Amino acid sequence: MGQHTHILARGFAMDDSTADDEDEARYGSILDHLKEGFQVIGPDWRYLYVNDAVVDQGRTSRANLLGRKMWEVYPGIEQTPLFAVLERCMTHRTSSEFENAFTFPDGQLGWFELRITPVPEGLAILSLDITERKRLEAALAASRRMLQEVTYAAAHDLQSPLRQVMFLTDPEDTYHRGPEGMAQAHAAARAMHARLAALVAYTESERTEPPRRVDLATVLGSTLVGIRRHVEALDGRLEVSLPPFAVRVAPGALLTAARTFLRNAISFRRPGEPPDVEFDVTLEGDRCVLTVRDRGIGIAQAHLPRVWQAFYRVGEVDAAGDGVGLAIARVAIEGAGGDVQVFSDRPGGSTFIARLPAALADDGLGSGRA
Repeated sequence: MGQHTHILARGFAMDDSTADDEDEARYGSILDHLKEGFQVIGPDWRYLYVNDAVVDQGRTSRANLLGRKMWEVYPGIEQTPLFAVLERCMTHRTSSEFENAFTFPDGQLGWFELRITPVPEGLAILSLDITERKRLEAALAASRRMLQEVTYAAAHDLQSPLRQVMFLTDPEDTYHRGPEGMAQAHAAARAMHARLAALVAYTESERTEPPRRVDLATVLGSTLVGIRRHVEALDGRLEVSLPPFAVRVAPGALLTAARTFLRNAISFRRPGEPPDVEFDVTLEGDRCVLTVRDRGIGIAQAHLPRVWQAFYRVGEVDAAGDGVGLAIARVAIEGAGGDVQVFSDRPGGSTFIARLPAALADDGLGSGRA
């Protein structure tokens, strides 16, 4: 470690000729026991010193860091907002504190609290891994939003069938207690049961799974085969495009989005016309992007901001649905660190998009067939 250990431990540069080897080892050991990462970056952007925490946070080795430039270790980092802050601190000799999201080469996302301080040899950076804290904050925010939606559903969406049951089973009402009235009451009770089941399904959709290596054609194959049969039975068209490689992605979230988007595309076709649907998956940077396009009835612009909300129904066409399909897909995708989006050109159809953190699998092998 030589000179650089003394820079960090004592706050100033010291010639090797005056350094005490025992002090150097002791201070280096102290830095390596910190839970915070500690590193020094030179003016030429080479790693001059890293402690054990930096090595762990970077998921690499000390040998892979020391003496190398940042973009040699993490290609593309010079194009990130993080590097822009580092450049400003290096050029103007200013300090900075902020939280930074970092995407690793395998597609996984990490969050770090960074404190950057100019030193004579370049920049000293203190880093704390806050990924778990960020995950818990996101989960808490999602749970709060889900609680609000569930509370709204319980207070409003279940009232209609419940009022109908109460009306049809009123002992003071002799007119509606015949077979026809009982049949209507039974239908209303079944509707309420279906909505309660949908409510349970929605609250359980918050469960997440970590990314793993998957062959997209294998994960999506059975769903696409079933949907294709349904579409062909309606004399419709389903065009599928899958990349011929394997990726690391959360498969459950991807499958949930695929099923939901495809079923919506079929359900919301134009009256009297067969479904016309396009389905494709691409790898764009560090995101696996699933897109479903249809040429159905489309969605009015006023409804677009609310289609991801649980129990929200768009017009009478959706009256028979449970109103939670898109909400479940949204929760699954967001729980895996992704996002969803919808576009619609009524009456030209709709486009649903789900983006998930992903990376090309190490072997890159996949069938690409479905």
